[in-house]
Amino acid sequence: MPRLTDEEIARMKELDGKATAGPWYPGHLSDPSIKCDCPYVFDENHMGSVCEVSVENERGEGWNDSPKREEAEANQLFIAFARSFVPRALADLEELRNGMDRIDALAQSSVKHDETLRAIIRILRDA
Repeated sequence: MPRLTDEEIARMKELDGKATAGPWYPGHLSDPSIKCDCPYVFDENHMGSVCEVSVENERGEGWNDSPKREEAEANQLFIAFARSFVPRALADLEELRNGMDRIDALAQSSVKHDETLRAIIRILRDA
C-alpha cells in the first residue's frame, strides 16, 4: 500500500476541520438489542443525522444493490468510529513524521559516515 502523501494528509486535516464535530454515534441498525433498523449516524449537536447507511432490503427483488445487513452494520460503526479516530491518527502520524525528521537531521549532521545508522533510518522510513 502506498504511503500517504503530504497533500493527502493536508486534505484530511482540512476535511476534519470542516466536518461536523464529534463524537458521532451509530444508529440502531448495528445494535441487536434494539428492534429498530435506524440506518443513521448521529452527532450530539443536531436533531438530524450526519449520514445514512444504505442496507439491502432483503426482499430478494433484485433491484436493491446496497450492502447486505452485516456489511451495512460494519459501515455504520466504522463511520461513527472514524470521526473520533481520524484526528488522533493524524496527530500521531504528524508526531511520528516529526520524530523521523529529527532523527534524519541528527544523522546528517553528526554521524555522516555511519552507514549502519543510515541503514536503520532507511528501514524506519520505509516501514
